Amino acid sequence: MNYSKSISIFFHWLDFSVDNKTDLCYIDLTFDEEMIMVDDAIQCRKGCGACCIFISISSPLPNHPYGKKSSETCTNLDLENMTCTLWNTPDFPDICRRFQAVKWICGDNFMEAAKNIQELERLTRKG
Repeated sequence: MNYSKSISIFFHWLDFSVDNKTDLCYIDLTFDEEMIMVDDAIQCRKGCGACCIFISISSPLPNHPYGKKSSETCTNLDLENMTCTLWNTPDFPDICRRFQAVKWICGDNFMEAAKNIQELERLTRKG
């Protein structure tokens, strides 16, 4: 399995009641080159860059040989205009190329995207 091919996100809803606590949610990030979620696809907002800051990436990237942690700004992000310096170059990472902006992750602005991505990261953190 090549982890740089695509990202699919699946929700597993656990709906049960224990001590009056209900509707727990478990999110499982699964990487599979045959599965790409595009139902909610939107156009990436120019100048956003939230995915370049808040998404953790475990595969090697240019200038990040061991990937990058969540909330670690990618060194390939131009902070002045919040665009990737590798965009449209042969060095643009495959994992980034295949990431599809979707409304439920990106929201309507940078702050919503940051909040949503940080929550996904929190819910899927190992350990």
